[in-house]
Amino acid sequence: MNIQKSDIELGEYTPNVGTMFLNNRHDFKKSPAFAERIKGTYTYWSWEQLTNDIITLAAFLLDSGLDPKTDGQNRVGFIAGNSYQRLVTEMAVMSCGLVTVPIFAKYPNDLMEKLIRFSETSMIISDNPEKLSSLEPDCLPDKLLLLTDKSSGSVKDVKNVSFFSDI
Repeated sequence: MNIQKSDIELGEYTPNVGTMFLNNRHDFKKSPAFAERIKGTYTYWSWEQLTNDIITLAAFLLDSGLDPKTDGQNRVGFIAGNSYQRLVTEMAVMSCGLVTVPIFAKYPNDLMEKLIRFSETSMIISDNPEKLSSLEPDCLPDKLLLLTDKSSGSVKDVKNVSFFSDI
């Protein structure tokens, strides 16, 4: 392998996305970090709230048995649209060194099942329990985090279902 190296110093840089959120929480505290239109009205989250939610979610992921240093326990699949919950969970996954596996929710079931199996995800995070319920149960990992509320139902044959609102 041919490695290229520059004589120019890199200078200051943020070592990872988690550090960036911690820095921004300190520097921008109450300033808006994210806005989402919900039922026609914008809801805003500050850097402080966003970062605190990311830290809480990262701790949940690690406490649930995911491990960034173990190949069989470091991949998290996402089958979810854009939302505050998706942002928090995806940034938490990256902040604690886990691997994000994005899976497009409109894929046909057979392709989605192949992707889940191929990527060897340890957890799936989704806002679409109906879609997950339509998949073959043997392709789903034992851990599932739903971004929806509990009233939207659960997914059959998954042993460990958690809800974002509970975390």
